[in-house]
Amino acid sequence: MRNRGLIDSAVPRRILGQNLPCLGKPRTIVVDGADPELAALLARERDRMALRIDCLTRNRDGLDSNIDAASAATPERSATSTA
Repeated sequence: MRNRGLIDSAVPRRILGQNLPCLGKPRTIVVDGADPELAALLARERDRMALRIDCLTRNRDGLDSNIDAASAATPERSATSTA
């Protein structure tokens, strides 16, 4: 994943700074002398991100339900009505 995507996903910059030495060519990860805590730190961030994704998914599904209910309760407008 590109750094911009990680930043947009709210991964703290300090973690990105630790991860940058592991990034080589696009889609290549090179680990050489990485901090032993890096894998655990990245796993915690991944788990935190998964929780946010679950919450967003539930909120999106709730909005879909509200949109469906509102659409079902909205009478069809005739072609001659003006908005």
